[in-house]
Amino acid sequence: MSQPILAATDFSPLADLAVERAALHGLPAVDSAVVTGRASKGIAARAREIGAGLVVLGAHGAGIVRELAMGGTAIKVLRASPCPVLVVRRDAARPYARILAATDFSATATRALRAALDGFPDAAHSVVHAY
Repeated sequence: MSQPILAATDFSPLADLAVERAALHGLPAVDSAVVTGRASKGIAARAREIGAGLVVLGAHGAGIVRELAMGGTAIKVLRASPCPVLVVRRDAARPYARILAATDFSATATRALRAALDGFPDAAHSVVHAY
């Protein structure tokens, strides 16, 4: 396994965490960055800048609020992101075995489905179009 590669950053706790996570999950390359300004705009801009294929966010809030709704930042990133967004509400108990992808036959929905297929190749995938 190759050594994780880390982009230069002045925020060493983030850099340390990136290297630690990369090593834990066997990732060969890791990039970290500190972006200032509104979180949603910064996340979407950074995704666009690096050509991200997937943005992964944690759901904000706690308790029942966390279960019923996403935070404002997650919703704004969903709207502004150039790529699919995965909002994580809690730790996975086991690897994802079944994936349901919704489609409206747009390019964005196609990218989301491709991200699901590429990100979870061992899962059973279903696609739904509802109207």
